[in-house]
Amino acid sequence: MVKSIFVPLTGFDSDYPALEAAITLAKNFAARIECLHVRLDTESALALMTRESSWKIEREEGQLSQKARAVFEEARKRHDLPSDDVGAALKGVAMKWHEVEGFPLPEAVYHGRMNDLVAVARDPRLLPERVAEIVMRTGRPVLVAPAKPSLTIGETIAVAWKDTPESARALTAAMPFLLKSKKVLLMAVQEDPESERDIRQSLEELRARLGLHGINAEILILTEVPVSTSETMLTAAYNHGCDLLVMGAYGHSRLREYVFGGVTQDMFIECALPLLVFH
Repeated sequence: MVKSIFVPLTGFDSDYPALEAAITLAKNFAARIECLHVRLDTESALALMTRESSWKIEREEGQLSQKARAVFEEARKRHDLPSDDVGAALKGVAMKWHEVEGFPLPEAVYHGRMNDLVAVARDPRLLPERVAEIVMRTGRPVLVAPAKPSLTIGETIAVAWKDTPESARALTAAMPFLLKSKKVLLMAVQEDPESERDIRQSLEELRARLGLHGINAEILILTEVPVSTSETMLTAAYNHGCDLLVMGAYGHSRLREYVFGGVTQDMFIECALPLLVFH
């Protein structure tokens, strides 16, 4: 079950859709939301900068902190949610704010591991490479919220399936969502005619396994790939009215940093639906 959701707040405009997505899910699961803003460790970061540059960055960090806290408080009051600063509302939805000084990415990874789910949005500070680090290092499912908040998340779910460990783990991580959904669509891309039998068999077996949990899934094999795999899947998800897309995250390490693979990267950039990814 999802009982704790972590939202790293940056002070940028994308904090709003990330927080709205987290609140929508928290209401679905009666979960607690932990929000964290990380002020840059200026003492370390500014050691090589001029006095003018350091003053400018310190001022900007202060402004980002104020904006992140303002977004948090506005959302909490608008949704009439209690603050969990003193451990209140343990059995219902509550929001907790805290702020630390350090470096945003390591802090986001650490706090992400301490929660059941991480919610982020497309953000100047959370480029695909940064999100890849969070996905690959936290060991938690990550919800990537679109710029425009979705009224619902998880009523109609599309699962982008491929017979890989990443897809299998993503499906398992998505079980709390699948169990609450009204409709589940298992879809796979058939890249050549000879693979149809294997794909159909895989999807049929997967549907049977989900049926053991009381989930009645539909199957969709996408045989035409006019542009790209990601665009084909996204078009199908849009056409079926899906409000959540689940997929395994594929990536690799490059100079001690993680980067997404091609389809995952495309999905992150192009997807206008809430996207649940897991590695």
